[in-house]
Amino acid sequence: MNPQPNANKPDARLVEALDKEPDERWEAVRQQALEAVTHDNLLAVWFQAVGDGSPLSQARENEIERATPYQMTFTTGFDDDLQYQDVLSISNRLCSHHNGVWIRPELVSGSVETQLGTDLQRYEEGARQFYGEDTSNIQLPTAASLDEQRDQIVSLLESGNPSLFWMQAVIPETHMIVSGGVSQLFSDEPINYHIGGHPSLQGTELDGQLTQVAITQHLFVSACIADQPLSQYTDQILQMTLSNDYHHESFP
Repeated sequence: MNPQPNANKPDARLVEALDKEPDERWEAVRQQALEAVTHDNLLAVWFQAVGDGSPLSQARENEIERATPYQMTFTTGFDDDLQYQDVLSISNRLCSHHNGVWIRPELVSGSVETQLGTDLQRYEEGARQFYGEDTSNIQLPTAASLDEQRDQIVSLLESGNPSLFWMQAVIPETHMIVSGGVSQLFSDEPINYHIGGHPSLQGTELDGQLTQVAITQHLFVSACIADQPLSQYTDQILQMTLSNDYHHESFP
């Protein structure tokens, strides 16, 4: 992983993308994400977004975002009535699901477990590069109510002018992956996954790079929530991804 140096300045490629009007499919994904995060039965949400590479003005500053290439903002929220163990369980599932949906088993030449392990090792090394080794030494953002987190995500989606965003919304009795305006429904897990990006970025090296940064950030933040050493948490996520068959849930 060789992203740009950690700098509070725009990336020319992202500036160029934002100068272009998003197409109808990208707008459709953004609208579906807004509908998901404002759903009456929303139980939990994980959201990440990138603007032009400098901090999004609507984002709440925290040290993890400042240490992340492209100043990737993240917001996570859980139903106010959930106890810590429930929050932890959902957080772990969201992290392993995020990791699993990016692998295509039909394109893996060896075993899926080996490929997932290799990928997670790369994300773990990236997390050490960005944030350091000690997950207990990072100050997570102050906990806020789910409604406050919803409002923050809506603000980022509506007026934050993101060039790319990723969102997982846990809504009981639904499960959807949306990419480029195309939806795919599942029934095993109530995780709705939405990813939106400006068309000029799709399939580019930068697009792939940002995806790696997103999963790396997610892995580290979730390890902080779990209060586990990074290497131990990475092993746990690998096993959870495999045991829940998240690697069979790919984008359409």
